[in-house]
Amino acid sequence: LIEIFPVKSKPEQERICLRCDIEYETKSAVYVASENDSILGLCKFRINDNSASITAISSEVKPIRNDIAILLCSSVINFLISCKVEKILFEADGFKDSFIHSLGFKKTDDMWLFE
Repeated sequence: LIEIFPVKSKPEQERICLRCDIEYETKSAVYVASENDSILGLCKFRINDNSASITAISSEVKPIRNDIAILLCSSVINFLISCKVEKILFEADGFKDSFIHSLGFKKTDDMWLFE
């Protein structure tokens, strides 16, 4: 069973980011996908006032599985919508336009904006 959950502890966020080769940022938040205590991937994001940005998606084993990336992004997007964030941007590197578009983002003025 794959579980998706937020990592609330900053030291734990830092540890997971390092394991997935992602730079840890104290102002960011992290959601993790795990199965049987194994980390399948993470999604790092930050919230600024009424906007938010998905800044990284990664895993220990590269490349991250598409299904895991979709589950993580969908969970983060649902959380951000529940927080009444007005604008959600996709800023993570290394993903094809078709993948980003499949998550519900639209390219506008060189930015990927969630619709």
